[in-house]
Amino acid sequence: MRARLTWRLLLSDCWSRVSALTATNTLRIVGQLIARDAVRWTPAKQPVLDCRVEHVSRQEEAGVERSVGCELAVRVIGPLALQFEKLPLGANLVLEGFLNARSAKQRMPVLHIRTFELMEGIHHGF
Repeated sequence: MRARLTWRLLLSDCWSRVSALTATNTLRIVGQLIARDAVRWTPAKQPVLDCRVEHVSRQEEAGVERSVGCELAVRVIGPLALQFEKLPLGANLVLEGFLNARSAKQRMPVLHIRTFELMEGIHHGF
């Protein structure tokens, strides 16, 4: 009986540590808006905007500086999508959000935007 109780406590403790680790899913990245689809609407009347953002920077890895770059699929949902829609292509942005699969069948990651801001010092006609 004591062995079962100890095992359950170990499992419980282990699960709480795993849950705490897996609960973190935040990505903050600087990028340039390079493509944008038309706004579409969900059945719940929420606007959805799918875009692509390009990131280019220099990062240090294993003590060596290197050039890095990628394109990210980005999705903006809700009132923020209507603000994002007005941004010009080429806008330099600071994006913050979380990663999720594109759909149940397509498991490629998409960055879902929670907040964004135009990079300072760059004028985009706003």
